[in-house]
Amino acid sequence: MRLLSATPHWIFALLLSTTLCAQSNPVPFVNQPLVPTSVAPGSPGFTLTVNGAGFVAGSVVEWNGSPRATVFVNGSLLTATIAAADVAKGTTATITVSNPVPGGGISNPGFVQVTSVATSAEFNEFILTARSSGRSIATADLNHDGKMDLVIGDQGANLVSVFLGNGDGTFKPRVDYPVGDVVTSVAIADVNADGIPDVVAADQDNGQISVLIGKGDGTLAPAVNYPANMEPESVLLGDFNADGKLDAAVANYVNLTSILLGNGDASFQNPVVYGYGAYGGYWIADGDFNRDGKLDLVTTQQSTYVNVQLGNGDGTFQPRVTYSTCAMSTYTFAVADLNGDGKTDIVASCLYEGLMAVLLGNGDGTFQSARTYAVGFAPDFVAVGDLNGDGIPDLAVTGGASGILFGNGDGTFQPYQSLQPATGGLTLVIGDFNGDGLPDIAVASSYNQVPVFLQSSVQLSPAGLAFGNQLINTSSLPQQVTVTNKGSSTLTGITFSRSSSFSTTNTCGSQLAAGKSCTLSVSFLPTSKGTIKGELRISDSAVGSPQLLQVSGSGVVVTVAPSSITFAGQTVGTMSAPVPITVTNVGPTSLNFTGAGIAVGGVDVSDFAQTNNCGVSIPANSSCTINVTFSPTQKEKRTGFVNVSDNGAASLQTVALTGTGH
Repeated sequence: MRLLSATPHWIFALLLSTTLCAQSNPVPFVNQPLVPTSVAPGSPGFTLTVNGAGFVAGSVVEWNGSPRATVFVNGSLLTATIAAADVAKGTTATITVSNPVPGGGISNPGFVQVTSVATSAEFNEFILTARSSGRSIATADLNHDGKMDLVIGDQGANLVSVFLGNGDGTFKPRVDYPVGDVVTSVAIADVNADGIPDVVAADQDNGQISVLIGKGDGTLAPAVNYPANMEPESVLLGDFNADGKLDAAVANYVNLTSILLGNGDASFQNPVVYGYGAYGGYWIADGDFNRDGKLDLVTTQQSTYVNVQLGNGDGTFQPRVTYSTCAMSTYTFAVADLNGDGKTDIVASCLYEGLMAVLLGNGDGTFQSARTYAVGFAPDFVAVGDLNGDGIPDLAVTGGASGILFGNGDGTFQPYQSLQPATGGLTLVIGDFNGDGLPDIAVASSYNQVPVFLQSSVQLSPAGLAFGNQLINTSSLPQQVTVTNKGSSTLTGITFSRSSSFSTTNTCGSQLAAGKSCTLSVSFLPTSKGTIKGELRISDSAVGSPQLLQVSGSGVVVTVAPSSITFAGQTVGTMSAPVPITVTNVGPTSLNFTGAGIAVGGVDVSDFAQTNNCGVSIPANSSCTINVTFSPTQKEKRTGFVNVSDNGAASLQTVALTGTGH
């Protein structure tokens, strides 16, 4: 006490101020994805796991802006209690983490989809018109109306373009904001801590970043510029020195990485450069790769590897460690936990090889060797999201085309599936643009177009039916199609129509409640010979109506009976009595035998023989007979077949033959 009382007041104030500053809380960061990333409508309450960085004892998980009971585990892990009422109906919930003052702030968003599980995802495309050439794209709710908006970095017109969402998958007319020269990247975050999203753009030719402060109504203030070194290609925002103020990290075409510490008022300090004397710094992302609660960086130089720089938590970074990705050129990448082990992984695009490279994280800041997946075109960009509601991260890819690789949950992926039409672009973003709980995709294109792919809320499983061969004028056994409403509202006005030669019955009625399914039975009734293709058309109130189900089958006019013959035991060297096979033409014209006509084959072809009265054709509505005998050459089971080749079906008719020699 005597020491304290003897200390001058200005020194005590300085010590107190320094102590308070040292205790400033960071702006939290949320890793992707959340666990779980999706739940079915009507599910019971559950515990939400949030991985990230910069968490403190007072961190609170928020569900659509409302706090939920939160447990602080450590600086990179929180859990929160989510009530059944939160997931009663289909929606997409926005999840953020809030840290208390001093410092603190709101994290980047994560999303939980309240939707039914599907085996696939079906999209319907429409086009927004950009000013010139979109290089980058981001999404956020700029005006706090609960609807996702789009921000485009237009490199051709040197603009940031804003499309405010209407909440139904459509957007208001574009509003443009001039920004420097050649906008290569845009990022959205609250850089002045006023609770309103702001936009930061990378201005390549002027070597700067441009800050456009949000006004809260979806409009932006004029750009204010800050130097970022030379030729910035991409920009991201994060609290790298844990002072509660967002900083900027920039990948430059020259000297790789610039760190601009934020002042908390939307202004930034001069850049600190991490350079390696190499050209081609193109993309940058952040995450907590070693689970120490501090943000790390990963960058690429359009080379055969990515650079990982572990953060020290004070705005500085350790020397880079490189990890091989592609044999030629890594262009962009995304970071997320792809296999559900709580460790951040990397997925990178291999531009010139048509591949995606996945590097699973070890949780200590190191990564395993890359495993690649073909996409069939030159991929410019990849994003991660749960596109079919199964709780497993999937990949959305764009470049020469656009498409999806569905995840298996263990860090591996299924074969690439194209979005139709397969419109390509330079970057893409995943978001729920019509509020139905289903992720949609928007693409920044090098043309003056922004393709938006809205996911249909009507799921058909399977996506198509194949009936095979069916005798004309007879009905096949029915096949079942499950119709599921994955949306957040009741489907109305449901009607069904189908092509001729197919019939349907259903339990659906004219309405289908959100999250519910009904069954459609489809039968094939051909009236003519040959391959018959058709479709089932479902019209309803969903986006993308009507939904189409492709159906096919082959009408045949020939029957061969029986389909198999088993001979009784036969003494070796003797011949059995003949067993007849009847070939019938039920068609209105002659049936002609083709190719080999009627022939015996198989492993033991010499043990079987046939004679017939069929000739070269069978008249309309007539039959002929094939007599088959068995003459075993060995004391064991013998097998063969009779093939009938004709123009009455889509394939050979085969009768299996079996006998045993005694």
